[in-house]
Amino acid sequence: MSESPLEPDTGAPEESVAARAAAIRQEIAAEREKQNSPTKNLALFLITGIVFVAVMGSDLDLGAVLLFLGVLLFHELGHALAMVAFGYRNVSMFFIPFLGALMTGRKDDAPAWQEALVSLAGPLPGLLVGIALLPVALLRQEGLLAELSGYLIILNGFNLLPFLPLDGGHFAAAVLFQRHRHLETAFAYLGAVGLVAIALLLGWWGIGIFAVFAFVAANFQRKVREVAHRLGEEHGARVADPDDAMLVTMDEAVERELSVEAPATRARVVEQIRQAARRRPPEALATALLFVAYLAPLPLLIVAGIVGIFLGAAAQPAP
Repeated sequence: MSESPLEPDTGAPEESVAARAAAIRQEIAAEREKQNSPTKNLALFLITGIVFVAVMGSDLDLGAVLLFLGVLLFHELGHALAMVAFGYRNVSMFFIPFLGALMTGRKDDAPAWQEALVSLAGPLPGLLVGIALLPVALLRQEGLLAELSGYLIILNGFNLLPFLPLDGGHFAAAVLFQRHRHLETAFAYLGAVGLVAIALLLGWWGIGIFAVFAFVAANFQRKVREVAHRLGEEHGARVADPDDAMLVTMDEAVERELSVEAPATRARVVEQIRQAARRRPPEALATALLFVAYLAPLPLLIVAGIVGIFLGAAAQPAP
């Protein structure tokens, strides 16, 4: 029987295969056990927050920047609470001027439904609060409350758009598009194109930067998915639970086909392929319930908009 092109060199001593596999496992374990220092997390949060206020404050009113900062904090707090509830580790947050903020965390073999809920936990609460505040702000004619409502609706509504790397894109990928590699790849590229369209339409160059990163990430992940698919076709369930020989095979495939030379980076990609082989999409009922949660604010937003129009018109002084 001919030897598979992706199998490790069978002429190599078993000790060398075992040693390389042990080194790969050590890199993966080191990545899993890596703990962010609370002091460094706090320093990153404070420094990026100060830079965010300074940069944004040079173009906008400081009060508006601080209000927007509070909306961002509320949004990211939702992600953080969901991550902590589901056992994510290394949860941390930092700000990105002209773009917003990012909450990061890790959980090995996280179920797709948890990933979906983490994605929704940021934008949904803020959007619902913004919708609830809109008619109150217009009825009382309170400018600050109306501004707060507007920020909550715009920021969180935008993040629910189904474009990677927005929250709505991560939700749709976890629930729907991860079921097939071609669908996932097409969705990633279409998301980047959508961000470019939004950037051109609204003149938001910050979104254009987001789109560039989305294109780069989509291209690399496409290559990773092709390697993972080929390994799965040739080796089946061994990819999800690799022995030493399979682990070395995966590492060699990543090194050769993705041109990844750094051992630590290769180990991360190998682990990503292993986790992808184990991931299962939500069942039909769970998928339906998740989409109900995702789409729930839409009718409320329409109703709030109609109420807002009537209240705004009623508040206008008579000619």
